[in-house]
Amino acid sequence: WGFKNLPGARWQMLGAVPVLQKDGSISAYQIMALVGAAYVSILPLLISSSSTPVPDIALGLASLWSPGIILTLQALWVISFVYTGKSSVTESSIEFTVRKQNI
Repeated sequence: WGFKNLPGARWQMLGAVPVLQKDGSISAYQIMALVGAAYVSILPLLISSSSTPVPDIALGLASLWSPGIILTLQALWVISFVYTGKSSVTESSIEFTVRKQNI
């Protein structure tokens, strides 16, 4: 945890995210990340709702137990399985032969 000095005068926090660039400036992406973090931190204060529903697992599972939802989820699973299982780089083939001496 903490900061460590890296070669090229770059500083890193937690060993992953560069905080300062070589010239000591902050990039536009880092500014957007800070604005986004501030926005997400303030958002719950801006959207205060006193009528928050109480979670009910039984009601949630019951709403998923309908033929339309089940068929849609199965179709999405088949589509993702076919799409990710089909390689565009490699191919294979299966060959069957009949041994004439065993007929």
